[in-house]
Amino acid sequence: MKPLINSLFISKNADELPLLRQFCAEQHIAFHAQSLLQFEGVPFEVKHPFDIVFFSSIRAAAYFLAHSTVGHADIACVGQKTAQKLTALGHIPTFIGHQSGNPSQVAMDFCSFVGQRRVLIPCSDISARSIAKALPTVQVEEVVVYRTIAKSVDVPACDTYIFTSPSSVDAFLLQNEKPIGQVIAWGDTTAARLHELKIEVSRVLKTAGEEEVVEVLRGN
Repeated sequence: MKPLINSLFISKNADELPLLRQFCAEQHIAFHAQSLLQFEGVPFEVKHPFDIVFFSSIRAAAYFLAHSTVGHADIACVGQKTAQKLTALGHIPTFIGHQSGNPSQVAMDFCSFVGQRRVLIPCSDISARSIAKALPTVQVEEVVVYRTIAKSVDVPACDTYIFTSPSSVDAFLLQNEKPIGQVIAWGDTTAARLHELKIEVSRVLKTAGEEEVVEVLRGN
């Protein structure tokens, strides 16, 4: 059955979304995909030894690994997509979050994995700090390895919008009115920002991946 969707915007670039792009083509849904953010690496220094490094995204990993190494530390990451990309780079995680769209649950599971060990978290300058806040301060060091810059983009009116981060929501509103239609949040932190702005959320993704997006759009 054809979804009751004529047009869709998602705040990611199309080349990151081959499955979703194909689905929209098959269903004759006008597909608008564009990141509303740009990123820039910043100088950083790791001040303390660490037993585990936690990557909340492949972007954090890329900026960190461009200038530093994990040494003998265990590698942990937020979910399967990041794990796949890390593995492709030769860094196999020993901890993978099962619901990257639910950072609170990932944080709880990660705390159990950590025990008394020290953790390094490379992050953005606007990180939500979901993992760091769940750990004792003495056990964690956060290192900002890149900064996030909002782009002002005029987005065509659609009947479905998918926002992939809180910062993407804020960037959208720089140039556009609040979305009218179905709004899908790429996880709990994005949903929380949308709620703060009084934007109704139709669905919150659990795994925060394009496969789940396609299932939601199919009506499953």
